[in-house]
Amino acid sequence: ISLPAGKLTASGASELLRDFVTYNQFVPALVTKVEPNLLTLVTNRGAVLKLQDKAILLVKNHMPPAKRTPLSLVPGAVIRVYQQNDGWSVVQLPEVESGFMALNPETGQVQALIGGFSFQRNKYNHVTQGRRQPGSSFKPFIYSAALEKGYSPASVFEDAPISFTSTETGSNSSWEPRNYDEKYAGPMRLREALAQSKNTISIRLMNAIGARYAQNYLRRFGFDPKDHPAYLSTALGAGSSSVWQMAAAYATFANSGYQVHPYLIEKIIDSRGKVIQAVQAGKHVSPERVIDQRNAFIITTMLQDVVRDGTARAALSLRRPDIAGKTGTTNDQFDAWFAGYHPKEVAVAWMGYDNPHNLGRGETGGRAALPIWINYMQQTLTGLPIYQYKVPDGVLQLKVDAYTGAQVGEDDPGIYEYFYEEHLPQSQPENLPGLFDPEAEHAPEDNEPSFLERLIGEHSGGGSEDKKLPTNPAAKLLSPN
Repeated sequence: ISLPAGKLTASGASELLRDFVTYNQFVPALVTKVEPNLLTLVTNRGAVLKLQDKAILLVKNHMPPAKRTPLSLVPGAVIRVYQQNDGWSVVQLPEVESGFMALNPETGQVQALIGGFSFQRNKYNHVTQGRRQPGSSFKPFIYSAALEKGYSPASVFEDAPISFTSTETGSNSSWEPRNYDEKYAGPMRLREALAQSKNTISIRLMNAIGARYAQNYLRRFGFDPKDHPAYLSTALGAGSSSVWQMAAAYATFANSGYQVHPYLIEKIIDSRGKVIQAVQAGKHVSPERVIDQRNAFIITTMLQDVVRDGTARAALSLRRPDIAGKTGTTNDQFDAWFAGYHPKEVAVAWMGYDNPHNLGRGETGGRAALPIWINYMQQTLTGLPIYQYKVPDGVLQLKVDAYTGAQVGEDDPGIYEYFYEEHLPQSQPENLPGLFDPEAEHAPEDNEPSFLERLIGEHSGGGSEDKKLPTNPAAKLLSPN
């Protein structure tokens, strides 16, 4: 702003700021004087501020004695200030946006909703209106579908690079889905794969259960199939979802299998105290389970491992063994998600730009979105006793080989895993086959595995007999349709 000649009064300065709006308590202020380590400002309400030291850290490099540049702070500049307990300080309007929602999974009542930095700035609610790719935070729904097809957390899939030619994709380009860290661990149980968010295994699992089946299964959580096409990439969260939809969907895991329809208004009362309209108890939760109670329980145990030993380990700071959730990061870090829950509270955090572009190196769901979730849950869960999950009827806990997922004796080395009683693992074979060789995917033409074999990770030709994935009857190859 061009300052008028002569002495500028506080009221005159505030008048110059009349077209600048206060966003979320970020107050516009006019710079009237710049000195080494001292900045004199007038806010849009006429308050005169003299800031120094840590209050001006954000702009100190643009003040004397720093060399003059086009970014140097000069009288007439308009900046933002924010008042905290220890006084005013210079701040910057964020370009990145976010959305956050929390609800009660037993009733559907929305407990918290933050649609973005400031509704005044863009008149847009990122929770209800924003539709973004959910990334890996969508994977639990595909794993849930797989449990109904006979798979278990102990089912073994190959974590290895996978590629599709343009002919196979039906487009003009090939597709090579990769793990985020570009690391591959070979055969891995599904429980480990979800905790470590392995993309290649999610793709192979999606193909095994059938993309069309998975798409239809998503209806149980309230998703519209049109938003999540029957493509393999949907297993990586390539569809579109809102924060509102994701919170409602995760509530189905939290409440042991019931679909939830969130609501904001509990009741409407007129000036005389008469209730005009009120929410009917149970109206916003389906009367019947939409997924098996056993399914919700097993997925919850898998998502607890995401916190205990996976991509959401930062949530261990809450010291709550009863929480579960999943991080999500889309290609090139355009979107960062964390969706998680306690049996009494579901919360989802998203962060990204309105005009999608990279959030910055390393800005994953675990780094950008999870801290928001942790801060909320720190307050919400305080005082609640640790929830003791009960194993549902029809779920058995058996000891399996940690490497093959096959059942072993109680005296043998292994780990304990949960299974549907009708989908139990096979006993450990005496002669265990060896491992699939990922290099076989690039074997000579007469040795090339079929499209389906490459997707699932098995290769029946070209290598020696000891180069196959261990057999697991709970992970039989199913039709892709």
